[in-house]
Amino acid sequence: TTSTDIQNARQILKKVCPKFVIDDDLKLTPYTPSFEQQLQVVIEEKVPVFSFTFGLLKEKYVKQLKCNKITIIGTATNVPEAEILESTGVDIIVAQGSEAGGHRGSFLNQGIHLNLIGLMALIPQITNRVKTPVIAGGGIMNRQGIDAAISLGAAGVTMGTAFLTTHESGIHPKYKKALLDYDFDHTTLTRAFSGKLARGIYNTFIKRMEKFEDTILPYPIQNKLTQSMRKQAFSANDTEFMSMWAGQGMHLCKSQSATELMQKICKNWNV
Repeated sequence: TTSTDIQNARQILKKVCPKFVIDDDLKLTPYTPSFEQQLQVVIEEKVPVFSFTFGLLKEKYVKQLKCNKITIIGTATNVPEAEILESTGVDIIVAQGSEAGGHRGSFLNQGIHLNLIGLMALIPQITNRVKTPVIAGGGIMNRQGIDAAISLGAAGVTMGTAFLTTHESGIHPKYKKALLDYDFDHTTLTRAFSGKLARGIYNTFIKRMEKFEDTILPYPIQNKLTQSMRKQAFSANDTEFMSMWAGQGMHLCKSQSATELMQKICKNWNV
């Protein structure tokens, strides 16, 4: 990515989002914090589980985590990715269905048709090809979803969107309201906010950026470029320019405590 690309992207943001300040002097680098420094903190703090989504861990990082008896969880969106993760020595694989909210875990460039498989089709595909335990993720909101995933071979599930509207959730109140107000799926896949494909609630920023798809910079540059806009939108209570990640089960969100959600999930469950 050249400086010209970055300046062009800035100009597009100014056009798409005129109500917020897009600073020409904003220093983008470093685009992300040092991974090695973050990993060192994980090891020093004796964090028991290390879960990652974007790609593969280098062999030296896997060795460091293993030496410190830290469980490693990687994310796959198709069978080839799951097989590669298994070969690197991860302890658990998350099978991420196309319904999942937030960023996609795809790391093999095999075309969108192989990276957007629905969860119920994906679980048996992966469990039939790897020996590593598989956790199902994507659109699971309640006990029925959990039972379905386990019946297809998953050893467990991961849930995110269902917890966004719990009383303990720290997301913006208007973000929470949007999740509760829709009685149908109102999500889409977009690269507009971060440069990496992610599922979230469709809003004005996503809609306007659809005309400028070719100007969106790769992750993490685009993510850093839109950071100021997202912070300003948050402060201004403007959900039209906030990234509101959510899965396709968002219409099942309920206003309840995390305890109530867990009690409903575990009711009459022999574990």
